[in-house]
Amino acid sequence: MAQNNLDKVDENTSSSPLRVSMDLERSRAWDHRNEGKTLSKPRQKPVDDVVYRDECAVLPENFLNGIDLDSMLPDDFKMLYPHGTTCCLAVLPFNDGCYGKNHLSAEKWDVFVKSSLPAFLRALMVQPNNVTHGFADIPARYYDFFPSILSKDVSDGGASFMIDYNRNDGKDDRVWFLEMCNRALNNLRKFFGQEIVPTGNKSHLKIVKQLPRNGRNFM
Repeated sequence: MAQNNLDKVDENTSSSPLRVSMDLERSRAWDHRNEGKTLSKPRQKPVDDVVYRDECAVLPENFLNGIDLDSMLPDDFKMLYPHGTTCCLAVLPFNDGCYGKNHLSAEKWDVFVKSSLPAFLRALMVQPNNVTHGFADIPARYYDFFPSILSKDVSDGGASFMIDYNRNDGKDDRVWFLEMCNRALNNLRKFFGQEIVPTGNKSHLKIVKQLPRNGRNFM
C-alpha cells in the first residue's frame, strides 16, 4: 500500500505527459510573440515524476550509458550558458516538433534514438524568468512544468544547476561545468534505474549552439 501511495500523482502536479505540456507551451509562446505580448507564466502544473518516467519508457534500455560530455562541450560554452542562468540536463523522448515514437515512422524514430548524436539528451539554458532555450523553434517557459527530477538542483538529486563563474574553488570553469553536468547525468541514471558508471565514449549531448539574440534559439 505504501508503494502505491508513492506512485500516485500529486494533486499539485500534472498527469499529462511532458510532450503535451511542451507542445502547448510552444504554441502559446508563438501566439504571444505574434500578438507582441510578454510571455506570462503558463497555467499548466509541473508534470509528475512518475508520469515523466513512464513517458521515457519508449527509449532504448540503458539509453544513458556510454556518454562523455567533455567531447561535445564547445569552447564558447560560457557564451551559451551565461553566468546567473541555469543549465538543465533533460531527457526529452520527442523531437523539436514535439513528435515522439507514436508520431514518427520507425525509420525516423531509429534515427532519433540510435544515431551517433541522439537528440533525446539536451543541455537546456534557463533564464531567471524560466524562459528556456535549446528546444524547438522558440524559447518558452518550458521549465515551469518540468518534473522535479529535472528542475531540482543536482545537490538535491536533480538535473539542474545554477551557472556560477565567480566561484572561489580554484577549478577551471570548463572542468567545473562538466563536473556539474556529470552529476546531473548520474542523477538521471539513478532516476531511470540505470547503472552509474564512469563515462568514456563520445558524448550524445545536444548543446545549445548559439545564444539567442532575437528571441529565437538555434540548434
